[in-house]
Amino acid sequence: MGQPRFLHRGLAVCLAALLGGCGGGTAELLAVADVQAAIYGSGGASSSNYRVANTDPAERGTLTGKVRYAGPPRKPPRVDLSDQFCINAHAQGLYSEEVCVAPDGGLQWVIVYIGRGLVPGMKYAPPSKPAILDQVDCQYVPRALVVQVGQPLVIKSSDATAHNVHCLPGGGNPEFNKSMTTPGELAPRTFDRPQVPLKFKCDIHNWMWSFVAVLPHPCHSVTGADGAYTIPDLPPGTYQLVAWHEKLGEKAVDITIGNRESKTLDITFGQ
Repeated sequence: MGQPRFLHRGLAVCLAALLGGCGGGTAELLAVADVQAAIYGSGGASSSNYRVANTDPAERGTLTGKVRYAGPPRKPPRVDLSDQFCINAHAQGLYSEEVCVAPDGGLQWVIVYIGRGLVPGMKYAPPSKPAILDQVDCQYVPRALVVQVGQPLVIKSSDATAHNVHCLPGGGNPEFNKSMTTPGELAPRTFDRPQVPLKFKCDIHNWMWSFVAVLPHPCHSVTGADGAYTIPDLPPGTYQLVAWHEKLGEKAVDITIGNRESKTLDITFGQ
């Protein structure tokens, strides 16, 4: 399945309060000539009627569900640790987080987000609270994360060993590579272009990866250890919902949510 494709075009628009939702934040169109509209494309869904049907905040609903894995059994491989600090931090060994499946099939670290259906050209005011990406016991924490366009991302190291934070290029966001030899944090970073995913790695410890989705809106979630996700405060309408996983790829499905509706939608990989 293809990755979501983010195309960009300049918009010159007047400041106007519009639709909020999906867990907070005020949606505004900004009077800046180079405002970018994210136009999504994905092969997984067929409807051409994606749209917000009701902008009344009192009518918003909630979308919940579980992402499951139903493919062949996967035994997570043991990581070959190459650093004494990392060895000491994992006395029982460290196993890959690439595919984390709960006993009932719940799939962790899946980025779930609205791909189509929100008001075209919308720019949501980013959260002022930074997202945090830490390096703990020679692992990126969390493995998968979402930041909004313009939201600060603080990258930390809690480890008394050397790491480097290598943000790989793609999607129009810049590459950078910063060494972190002692516990501390880098200056906050922001990203201007939607991208699923922005990839982070440590070149010193080749098992250390994190996948950060940069989205232009707050309508998203990341599955927990049980595979569950929640997208609250969603305006009634018809949407494309996208689930992205680092190894299993992408699934996109259509979903319609009504006024004040709480709807459940489960997604299964591996079938």
